[in-house]
Amino acid sequence: MIKLNNTLTVEHELSRFLFKDPISSTLLWYFLLDHPGEEDNGSSVSIKELADKLAFTPRVIQKRMDYLEEMGFIKSFTPEFYGGQRLPSIYQINFESDFYVKPAKKRVLPKMEQSADVDLMIKRFTDINFATHGLEYKPDGPQRSKWVKGAEKILTLKTDGAEFSMDTYEKVVTFLAEQMKESLKPEPAPYMMQCRDLGNLVYTHPSQSDCKYINAYRKMSSGSTIQYESSVVINEILKENDEQTIGHPENGSATYDSLWEEV
Repeated sequence: MIKLNNTLTVEHELSRFLFKDPISSTLLWYFLLDHPGEEDNGSSVSIKELADKLAFTPRVIQKRMDYLEEMGFIKSFTPEFYGGQRLPSIYQINFESDFYVKPAKKRVLPKMEQSADVDLMIKRFTDINFATHGLEYKPDGPQRSKWVKGAEKILTLKTDGAEFSMDTYEKVVTFLAEQMKESLKPEPAPYMMQCRDLGNLVYTHPSQSDCKYINAYRKMSSGSTIQYESSVVINEILKENDEQTIGHPENGSATYDSLWEEV
């Protein structure tokens, strides 16, 4: 985006120059409107093309172009010959001119180093699920970024005050794999948490205050699955709110307990 310096006022020499020469003003408008906005971009156009557009002679246009460059509104450079022909000049906005507000330099954020634990976490998630119920959940292509973000988030979690440990992570993933196995049976056990990718481990359902990883850790630690009575109460509230229903595989198609959606 190009910003004009409107603090110059109409009395500044640059402003007065444009007021006195409508042809130069029109040419400048051409370059402003043809400019994509980045500092190093510009217009590739010949004097003849500009003359045809504005219905003036090339001599008149060239003279105004020289004025614009001399006054610092634009700058130009001519590419080298290509295939024996001279290419049109490139005209750029001169952001060093007082007439413009120079665009701020884009901040380049340093690339974050990926933790060595991330690849191991992804592999263990895939291995544990495959060993538990014969289904291989692994990231493909663009999905990997979701898995990586999920792993990095888990590394920062404090499960009831405890720092991350790979042993605890593997136990939680195993617990959830068993939950998935129960939900995939012909007559599935009710209220099983679903988790098909590592990113989903940090998903927090609107009815919950903590993500799946922490909830699974607590239920695993207590030696119980999801408490039936509290799940019924919460699910009844959800059904009243959005008419969601608890589903199990019917007619070969599975739906899932709304408490643990987005798998």
